Amino acid sequence: MKRTIATSFLLFLFSFVNSFADWEPLSGISQGQVSDLITFNKKVYAVVWGSGLFVSSDYGDNWIQQNKGITTTFVKCITNVGNVLLVGANDTSGVYRSTDNGYNWIRSVDSLTERSVANFSVDGDVVYLLTESSVIFKSTDFGVSWMQVKTSDLDNFTITAIAVNNGKILAGTSTGDLFLSTNDGKDWTNIKNQQIYSTITCLLWDGENIYCGTTGGIYFSSNYGTNWFQRNLGLKVPDISIIKKVKNAIMLGTRSGGVYFSLDGGRTWFEFNEGITDMSILSIAYDQYYIYIGTEYGSLARRSVNEVKFPEIQAPVLTYPPNGAKGVEKVVNFGWETVKGAIGYHIIVSKDESFSQNSIILDKSGINNNLYPSVYLKPNRKYYWKVAAIDYQYQEKWSEVFSFETIFEALKPTLYFPFHNFETNRLPIQFYWSDVGSLDYYKLEVANSNDFQNLVVNVTTKDTMLTVSEGIENNKTYFWRVTAKYNDTLSVVSDTFSFKTTILGIERDKEKKINWKLVDTKLIFDFENFETERLVTFEIVNIIGQSVVFGWFETASERNMVEIDLYNLPSGIYNFVVKTIDFKVSSMFVLLK
Repeated sequence: MKRTIATSFLLFLFSFVNSFADWEPLSGISQGQVSDLITFNKKVYAVVWGSGLFVSSDYGDNWIQQNKGITTTFVKCITNVGNVLLVGANDTSGVYRSTDNGYNWIRSVDSLTERSVANFSVDGDVVYLLTESSVIFKSTDFGVSWMQVKTSDLDNFTITAIAVNNGKILAGTSTGDLFLSTNDGKDWTNIKNQQIYSTITCLLWDGENIYCGTTGGIYFSSNYGTNWFQRNLGLKVPDISIIKKVKNAIMLGTRSGGVYFSLDGGRTWFEFNEGITDMSILSIAYDQYYIYIGTEYGSLARRSVNEVKFPEIQAPVLTYPPNGAKGVEKVVNFGWETVKGAIGYHIIVSKDESFSQNSIILDKSGINNNLYPSVYLKPNRKYYWKVAAIDYQYQEKWSEVFSFETIFEALKPTLYFPFHNFETNRLPIQFYWSDVGSLDYYKLEVANSNDFQNLVVNVTTKDTMLTVSEGIENNKTYFWRVTAKYNDTLSVVSDTFSFKTTILGIERDKEKKINWKLVDTKLIFDFENFETERLVTFEIVNIIGQSVVFGWFETASERNMVEIDLYNLPSGIYNFVVKTIDFKVSSMFVLLK
């Protein structure tokens, strides 16, 4: 019978512990800052500033006060050294000790010359404490007596956090300076290496790895400060209040952004706030079943430790522009719903739904929020876009494809080639004009008079380039124009250009090549086998799809070198497109100045 009851209880306990996917609020303590938490001997201890110490023996369901012998309510921190519990007060009471799980407390002998305790740090059987007046003490007898650690080298600094490991001491300061002592405070070395400038609020020393929590994010070093790296990917709020090791995870609390965890040494952080109402986290502890958090405004919560895992991300849901939208303004702020667990996003905007390389106008990865603003687009266009959520392994999960059309403007085609008053002796002749966007068709007209009564070419096309080899005669002057036919009732006609022919010859095809290289700020193109009088257009766009350089020129020989000076462009990632009537090349390049 007893065996049956025990088995049922274990099954109930397993189900109970795993039933909470979000943070579960806990009640039963007095209102006040939950400034510190620990778990010890199957109990949870909560330090509530202004109320004292509360203890739970049932994973936070019920709490009792255990302050017998503690003569102040202004307790600030708690730790254990072996089987001894220590509580620090931040008035003038100093340290209290308990050897019976907190039922009874005895004040430490009066060897603390500064008694306003800020926090503890434990190194094996040795415990250190930092006072609110920047004095460090240590105890080698489980908190019975205390010896002051020499910090005279740091007298000009306010010490705000300490950590200890194998006899070494770290002391973080309000100026972002971080000092290391390897000889119990006799000497101190500043190891911040000019990387940290924010106030250091907390430290975690995990083996060779140092995590430095500041008001400006997390800094990491694995070589005692020779190199520091910012590790803030995924953090929405960088004001760090506490950082703890929770099993194989690093977990941190922030002043206004709740809780985050990392399973890859801080390289990526995942928000962990489902169910939290008070986002100002001051304390974190854990046991075999739960993680516990305490907040600045007196709330406690717990969550299953099994929830600390890499999230499986979902595809983003696109929000703006909505699918099928018409009349979208030319400056677009792309938006989508936030994806839980995503460490970043990747957006692609294209002129066709196949997202072919030549049609992509925006391709941006590493976006840290759910908005990509101020993308400048052209009117009368249909665009396609999609967004991928990026997971911790840098795998991408793509959204569905949305399309939209930008606002209508009746644009007049701009004639590019042949130039006005151009003279040619070659056939075929390439006609090239600007793209005005969505329309029914373009109509190219070529005539021998500017009233266009006698047309030698009258062709409709959807393209902006057309090659003409028939109807053009020697030693003639011709006039040409392009009409943009938007619909049955609206057409816009370009200006009129003229060109003159001499004795016309026929071009012979050769294998064409366009080679390119970037030298300093000059983009150099090498055109091989591009015949005389071949029009070439080029465009350079920045990373958000804005056209920053546009122009055209005519190749002058079978091998032609062209330089485009990018001196006026800032450093960044760009894409160029170079094309003729029958040849096109594009590529991304990085300009560094």
